[in-house]
Amino acid sequence: MYISVVNVGDTPARPWEDALRQVQVQVALSRRLKIDSTWNYDLQSPFWRLYLVDKSGAIITHSGGRLALQPGRIHLIPAWVRFQSSAARSMTQVYMHFYVTGFPPTLLRQLFDRPLLLHRDEVLEGLCSRWRDGVASSSGLTELVWASSLAYAAVATAAATLPEADQRVFSNSWQDFTPIGPALECIDRRLSQPPPNLELARLCHLSTDRFIRKFRLIVGMTPARYGLERRVALAAQWLTATSRTIEEIADASGFTDRFHFSRAFKARLGLAPVAYRRLHRIAAHET
Repeated sequence: MYISVVNVGDTPARPWEDALRQVQVQVALSRRLKIDSTWNYDLQSPFWRLYLVDKSGAIITHSGGRLALQPGRIHLIPAWVRFQSSAARSMTQVYMHFYVTGFPPTLLRQLFDRPLLLHRDEVLEGLCSRWRDGVASSSGLTELVWASSLAYAAVATAAATLPEADQRVFSNSWQDFTPIGPALECIDRRLSQPPPNLELARLCHLSTDRFIRKFRLIVGMTPARYGLERRVALAAQWLTATSRTIEEIADASGFTDRFHFSRAFKARLGLAPVAYRRLHRIAAHET
C-alpha cells in the first residue's frame, strides 16, 4: 500500500508531501497462532513486528530491558531490534510482519530502538479489531487492507509518542528528503540490478560527488550500503514467506552467487540464510 499525495491545480507540494510519496508500508505476513512455553527465540529481522495476545504471560526481552505483553494491547517491535521471546503459558497471538521504506534507515533505528507498547487510541483499536477479525476469517484481500491500514497507524502512533526532541528530528527529516527521492525510488525498483551512482546522481540533477555526500547526510549511509541493506531485507522476506531456494533468492536479490549472498546476509542479521529461514519458520510454527 502506498501513500499517494496529489496536487490540485497549481498548488505546489510542500516538502513533507513530496517525502510522503517515498513512504511505503508493505505487509509481509499476517497470521494467528497458538504459542506456549516453546515460544522461546532470539530474533532480529529487517521488518517490523506487531503483536497482539489474548492472555498475560508473554515477555519480550531486549538490550534495554523487558516488556510484558499485555492482553488486548498492541505491541510494536521495530525493524533491526534484537529481542528474545518467552511465554509462561499457552495463549493465542495475532501477529503481523511489515516493512517500512522511504524513511532514512539510520533515523528509524535511532528513534525506534526498542519494543513498544502503543498507547490506547480509539482509531488504532478500531483498525486492530478489523484486522483481527480478518485474520480469524482468512478474508484475503480485506484482511490485507486492514493490516496495511493498521501498520501505517501503528507507526504513526509510535512516532506521535516520541519525546518532543525526537519528534522534531522526525519532522525535520522530511524536509531534507526530497532531493534524493528519485534515487531512492530507482534503488527500490532495481534491487536485483543495482543502478550506479552516476545514474542515481543524474536522476537527482546532482554531480556524482555531491549526490553521494547528500545521500550519506540524509540517509546515514552510502547509496551502495543502502541498496545492499534493502536487498538483504527483500531476501529475508522471501526466506520467511516463500519456498524459493537459496540460490534463487540470491540471484533474484542481486547477489553474484550463494556464497556472496550468505556472507552479506550473515554480516547484517547474524545468521546464515538457511538458519534464518529455519528459525523464523519454527517461530511461526511452520514446517
